[in-house]
Amino acid sequence: MSNGFTKSERISSRKQEENLVARGNVIFAYPFKVYFSPAELSAVIISVPKRRFHHAVDRNLIKRRVREAWRTETRQKLTSHSEILFIYVGKEIADYATIARKLGYIVEKISESR
Repeated sequence: MSNGFTKSERISSRKQEENLVARGNVIFAYPFKVYFSPAELSAVIISVPKRRFHHAVDRNLIKRRVREAWRTETRQKLTSHSEILFIYVGKEIADYATIARKLGYIVEKISESR
């Protein structure tokens, strides 16, 4: 895999997202709620609700940290292909180390559930 976060690794279809929420498995690991299901290729959605973080700057900071942690530390550890929806439910902006640690835990749980 390349170092980038490519278009093929992102879910951009609203219908795909709704299917994932309706039929996917759920893991809760604060500050994330994660929906996942098996797929042909691994793909990710990162969501930070406007209701919790009113300023776009804060939402974008969290999404950048999650993307970077996913790209550099956890993507390679995923043993099977899955569609994954990360919803950030925390009330504060977590630092990068916390996000990376939680994503590692989530990937372990997804791999164990197979």
